[in-house]
Amino acid sequence: MRIQTVKSLYQKKKKLSRETIKIAGWPVRRGIYAVLAGVLPLCYHCKEKKGGPLAKKTYNEKLNFSGDLPKVETLTSPKLIERNKTTTMVIVPPLEYDGLMKKVPKGKVTTIDRMMSYMAAKYKAGCACPMTAGIFVNIAANASEERAGKNITPWWRALKKDGQLNEKYPGGIESQKTRLEQEGHKVIQKGKRCLVENYEKKLCAFV
Repeated sequence: MRIQTVKSLYQKKKKLSRETIKIAGWPVRRGIYAVLAGVLPLCYHCKEKKGGPLAKKTYNEKLNFSGDLPKVETLTSPKLIERNKTTTMVIVPPLEYDGLMKKVPKGKVTTIDRMMSYMAAKYKAGCACPMTAGIFVNIAANASEERAGKNITPWWRALKKDGQLNEKYPGGIESQKTRLEQEGHKVIQKGKRCLVENYEKKLCAFV
């Protein structure tokens, strides 16, 4: 397996695709490597082979694969430093987000932003990586559905910024909306967005 830094791949201006780029075992969109150049040090540059080390994984395999995470990276890109208002960023594995989501009780909700703040404080970093946070929360959600009722992670209680429902969750907006309404939350629509009304009053406090 050939391992190169994201930065070196970007500098060489290689044409990257969803199938050939892996960050700690997870595929990323073409073009995102430019952003990652100052964040993640390694990627796997290799085509998937059936039955090989990069063969398609189940969501639970992705959930339980941590690689060298967690780790705190020093940001070197001026744009990233300006955007995140810090020079350090922690990247934590999917299992940590899954564990945090499991702590949200019925009747309460949380947001991805709040989970990121918790991770940043836990590892004494300026912030948590927003891209991997979104990816790993979705992995946790799909892994829970894959387990078919066993060891459930209440992913529907984890909202996006401003209490917005997540269209990338299993079953999309409607599935999350139905589960939230069954737990007593009121979901309202603002333009194209669906949000939990007064979600701020229902936020879970992580200890």
